[in-house]
Amino acid sequence: MKTFILILTFVASTSFAGNREIVKSFYQKAFTDHDPEGAMNQYVGAKYIQHNPFVADGKQPFINYFKEFFKTHPKSSIDIKR
Repeated sequence: MKTFILILTFVASTSFAGNREIVKSFYQKAFTDHDPEGAMNQYVGAKYIQHNPFVADGKQPFINYFKEFFKTHPKSSIDIKR
């Protein structure tokens, strides 16, 4: 089984609490619910820059990559620690 690790760093401040919840909701929808298209359409603006060297910039490359990933890893999920 492949392990897919995503690390998010947040500043511990109440001013970021809303942003933290938005990011957690995005990750839940995209990576646990296996709905990358819904997550991108709900939470990401028109310009999306991808930092993963295996995925091109833009919403559609992200969606395509993770749809294929979930086909081969149907039991994958995430567990946000902090």
